[in-house]
Amino acid sequence: MLILYAIMNRKEKVFKIENINHFKDKLLFFSKSKENVILLDSNSKKNDYEFIFSYGKISELKSFDNSLDKLDNYIKQVDDWIFGFISYDLKDEIDGFKSKNLKYFDVPNLSFFQPSTVWVFDGVELKALYFDEKELFDVWNEINKIHISCDSNKSNPNVELKGRLSKVEYIKKIKNIKKRIKMGDTYELNFCFDFFNDNTKINPENTFKKLNKLTESPMSVYYKDQHLHVLSSSPERFIKRNKKTIISQPIKGTKKRGKNIDEDVFLINSLKNSIKEKSENHMIVDLVRNDFSRIAKKGSVKVTELSKINTYKNIHQMVSTIEAQIENDMFFSTILKSTFPMGSMTGAPKIKTMKIIDELEETSRGIYSGAIGYIDPHKNFDFNVVIRTIIYDDKLSKISVNVGSGITFKSNPEDEYEECLTKIDALKKSLS
Repeated sequence: MLILYAIMNRKEKVFKIENINHFKDKLLFFSKSKENVILLDSNSKKNDYEFIFSYGKISELKSFDNSLDKLDNYIKQVDDWIFGFISYDLKDEIDGFKSKNLKYFDVPNLSFFQPSTVWVFDGVELKALYFDEKELFDVWNEINKIHISCDSNKSNPNVELKGRLSKVEYIKKIKNIKKRIKMGDTYELNFCFDFFNDNTKINPENTFKKLNKLTESPMSVYYKDQHLHVLSSSPERFIKRNKKTIISQPIKGTKKRGKNIDEDVFLINSLKNSIKEKSENHMIVDLVRNDFSRIAKKGSVKVTELSKINTYKNIHQMVSTIEAQIENDMFFSTILKSTFPMGSMTGAPKIKTMKIIDELEETSRGIYSGAIGYIDPHKNFDFNVVIRTIIYDDKLSKISVNVGSGITFKSNPEDEYEECLTKIDALKKSLS
């Protein structure tokens, strides 16, 4: 039985790092020998931290039913940092669905663990939050002895990914969705499908390192739970809480980077001026506003940024920011019941659209379209949207890369398919 350290306070110690990128490489190498680790990397984008790294498992919660009540109790009992994921399939509990789609990975509806040590780097100093001082310094010495050679940076032989749908099958699905939109069943629907391989081996740590350097996304995550690895280059924030403020930053609208500055400017302007992309973005903003209004203080829901273009290393994205004020003692489950799954990965109207998604998609999404992040001892939290992500099981030798896009009446099926290929380009490159 695992021991909960709820009554114990973590100690703090500050360390100096000369080369932050080199140190992160060492952390990933260190992860190879650990069963439970998580690295949350903002890649120097605007955030409360540069990165958070946690390892070790004092306690854990894995749940397939009554998950939100269990999580609330776990948060209260532990009263500490916890890290983990919320599966998209939690929707079946929240909204009463009974999806019969194929589960490619058999994962719980949510999974969280209380780490032995948390490392937080704020861009200036590295702070360790720990219980056992001897363990801390043993690990610190172990990490600093790691030598990263050129050979250790090698990732994988070229991994072949098979599409669950052919291009012809995909286009047929999109045409079906557009018919449903015309009939008034939905206004916007995020349709996803996967690329997979049932028999392959990869180096997950080096693959993530390569992926992270290709994308430099602000909500990147490397997550390992025994044989399950999640390598996420997500640019999207699902929801963040800072005291009484909650924030969501949905993304709708994607363009690849240009070959030069002039081409970049052209692509940014075409995205900025796209009626289709702005309409899609605004619909999701309205959906998030509606979700927030169910739990927010009256009159506190505000759109602070609308359809802003953010440029990352490999893509341009249209991002909006919605904020709201909530009661200080609001349970995590209450917030999730109102906001999960996120509108950017479902559509509008949300419940009806999710039913159509279950009808049309071939597989259960699992961790993809869910969220990964942390909850701190003050009940603040930050979770990404699990997109642009590789999921790998080293015991089963199975790998999956999901991709999707928002479909409206104005969507061109050919263009949507090409957008999907753009989104997974960096993922495929990281696997080569």
